[in-house]
Amino acid sequence: MARLFVSHLCGLRNACERVKQVIDGPDGDIDRFIRSVRENSGSLSNKLLKEFPALAEEALAGEVLAAIETALAPPGSV
Repeated sequence: MARLFVSHLCGLRNACERVKQVIDGPDGDIDRFIRSVRENSGSLSNKLLKEFPALAEEALAGEVLAAIETALAPPGSV
C-alpha cells in the first residue's frame, strides 16, 4: 500500500516537472492542470480553459496533456 502511494506521489511530481517544461507557472496552477486532466478523463476543464486562455491553443494544450499522460502512465505502458 505504501509503495503504491509513493509511486503515485512520484508520478504527480514527475507530471509537474514535465508540464513545467512546456509552460511556466506556479506549482499551484500546474497542480490544477494535472488535477483537471485526471478528473476530466484526460482533458482540461472548460473552467480552466477560461481562466488560462493560453491553454485554449490546441498545440500548447496537446503538449500539456501529453506531458501529464506520459508522467502518470503506468510503467511499461508508454
